[in-house]
Amino acid sequence: MTFIQNTEILIRKSDKCISKIFFKNGINIANFDSNFELISSSKVIDNIKGSTDIWFDIDEQDNIYGIYDDKQGSLIKIDINNDKINKASIISYDNSKHTISFPYISKIGKDIHIIYYLKDNKSKLYKLIHNIKRDKEDIMSIIDIVGYEDINNFTVICDNTNISVFYFKVVKGYEEVFMCTLNHENSIWYNPIQITNSNKEKIHLSVTKGTNNTYHIAYSENNSSKYQPIYKRVDLNKEGISISDSVYVNKSSACNIPHIIEHKNILHMQWIEYGNLNISKSSDFGKSWGTPIIDDDSIEYPFIRYYYKSNCEADKEYKVSNVYGCRNYINILGI
Repeated sequence: MTFIQNTEILIRKSDKCISKIFFKNGINIANFDSNFELISSSKVIDNIKGSTDIWFDIDEQDNIYGIYDDKQGSLIKIDINNDKINKASIISYDNSKHTISFPYISKIGKDIHIIYYLKDNKSKLYKLIHNIKRDKEDIMSIIDIVGYEDINNFTVICDNTNISVFYFKVVKGYEEVFMCTLNHENSIWYNPIQITNSNKEKIHLSVTKGTNNTYHIAYSENNSSKYQPIYKRVDLNKEGISISDSVYVNKSSACNIPHIIEHKNILHMQWIEYGNLNISKSSDFGKSWGTPIIDDDSIEYPFIRYYYKSNCEADKEYKVSNVYGCRNYINILGI
């Protein structure tokens, strides 16, 4: 069948019930029971067209919350609890001077962390911004200045009090992957660390935190006018940081939107190629990869990419940030 070029959000609660957040004349939420039977569906926001303007997550009490840019100078926080939807402005900005992209929100303890790209409409300069809402405090810091080009998404990894953000930054005219980590003791960001230095165009960054403080990084890289799926690993330990060599997973000429899933010490890289879902596996933590296969269901059914968040105990053995799933019924592909 065909890949639907869109991104939706799947959130699984501790009781295995699922909420799907999707775009249809705005942002909508559909709630399913543990057997994937539809319970309810409602509109959350009008006039929001895509995933670059929103983010949703789930807290430890199974409450869904999120953030979106109203395009009128405010980032709006949303709280959804038992079909009750509350909205309130959490950040204001001058939309005649600035544009915000990819707003992100996460609750850690009593703190609310908000990260986004801020573009100066005059100079076209992009900054990666972090805000902390802490009681009556509002702490704002610049994580990095990422360049003047059109920006790709960033990825935030939250683990208890630890926050790390991975992003592309333009260096000598090319996108390179950078990592920056927040010092939670003083709420100051450490200096950014450059992860790649290939001097090649890159798109579609995805990061998954695996076991033993390992970060699995996937992206598409332009090599002789062919976009190929690349894997890279970052290990954090007491001695510091270790960065693996880049590994070409497949000499593909049409790699699109790759990501990594870790399950029982096996890595699964998935990407789109000519409308089909390709999967390659590694049993040595990314040093070598098997011959890609095409997922059968992706041939038979229309499918889509999802951001995936879960409080379900059974899901903890999967280390995952994104998944591909069937569009017309909830079925995760490739795992």
